[in-house]
Amino acid sequence: MQKANLISVLMAVYNTNFDIVKRAIDSVLNQTFTDFELIVIDDGSNNDIQSLLLNYAIQHENKIRYLRHANCGQSASINYGVKISNGEYITIIDADDEYAPKHLQSCLNEIKHFDLIASTSKTIVDKEQDYYVPDRNNNAELIHVDDCILFATLFGKKNVFEDFPFQQKYSADAKFYELASTKYLVNKVNLRTYIYYRNNPNSIVSLMKKTANMILQKHITINEILQMEQRQRATFINSLGGFKSVCLIGTIAEIGLTNLAVFSSIVHLGASPPLIAFIVRPDSVDRNTLTNILETGYYTINHLNETIYEKGHQTSARYAKEVSEFDAVGLTSDYKDGFLAPYVKESTIQLGLQFKERIDIAINGTVLIVGQIQHLYFPKNCLCEDGFLDLEKANTITCSGLDSYHKTQRLERLSYAKPNTQIEHVKLKYIE
Repeated sequence: MQKANLISVLMAVYNTNFDIVKRAIDSVLNQTFTDFELIVIDDGSNNDIQSLLLNYAIQHENKIRYLRHANCGQSASINYGVKISNGEYITIIDADDEYAPKHLQSCLNEIKHFDLIASTSKTIVDKEQDYYVPDRNNNAELIHVDDCILFATLFGKKNVFEDFPFQQKYSADAKFYELASTKYLVNKVNLRTYIYYRNNPNSIVSLMKKTANMILQKHITINEILQMEQRQRATFINSLGGFKSVCLIGTIAEIGLTNLAVFSSIVHLGASPPLIAFIVRPDSVDRNTLTNILETGYYTINHLNETIYEKGHQTSARYAKEVSEFDAVGLTSDYKDGFLAPYVKESTIQLGLQFKERIDIAINGTVLIVGQIQHLYFPKNCLCEDGFLDLEKANTITCSGLDSYHKTQRLERLSYAKPNTQIEHVKLKYIE
């Protein structure tokens, strides 16, 4: 049977750099008070930290318990840590923070007449404004970090944590403290022995603060939009739709001239039959893509990737009709399986489509072109068992506005949403 400790220190880790995590672990191991266990919960990290954490835990097996589970979030990970802990008291340390050497002893000294305490922190910032975080009651407002209940400064009896599990939400720490105060004796103390690094740009609070700063920004009306200079207005409005699919559409004229053009207005219309649509702008100038599709009835859609996005962007230049953009920008036309229109050889995901319908949009003279997928080519290792095609793994990029190109970083895949059912993270299972 495992020896009981007076204190269980819980740490949830997700994709944090090992050197930073090691700093946090070492600050716990170097405490002046030594009757503790450190439970490190690897919350499904997908970087190289797993083996490093396991090896470090083995080196300190008398103090560290390491476990790993599928990603479920910090709150759920800490709740599990509470369940398996053997300490009389529970406390937490974030993987990117650290303890001062007397932190645990200081907490023990302060909790003698209480069931739960929270404390102020020694907060490390790059600039003064980093002392402020989004208010949990109004994310558009900022409050000083000293006026908050900080997750990792909580220190209390185990039964408090058992009675009020952390919720998976921003300000879960404040909500926990608020609920605990309805049943137990709680107190906020001034210790400054928890070292809180607010200069991590990827922390939840930093991201929330960026959102709050954005919320405080400018209000623009339709009258102001209409008064913008034409090019400025076009650039501005094109930025409002969020990140977009950006692809190269390949066509060929009846006389054999090829055309290639970049489009960011591509959407799927349905799966049965598999329909893809895109918008063509008003034809005040020659639109060779549209003309060729209407003449031949076939075209290709080719995803942009990091290696060809500059060449893809260059296809938006107005070349003469007799000039092929394939040749002008240095991309390779590729014909497969007898399909009439050319693919882009350098693209990793290629769709061959047959023209199905033209829809004229009267309000601004644009045209919606609808096509049905006939052929599809993609990397073999990117398709999942449930039909999800991992575009990130295929190096597909995205765009915003007219000219801003972006790589992607997936947060999570989430389960199908149903009323009264908790959303779960979906693990990618690739077809081998």
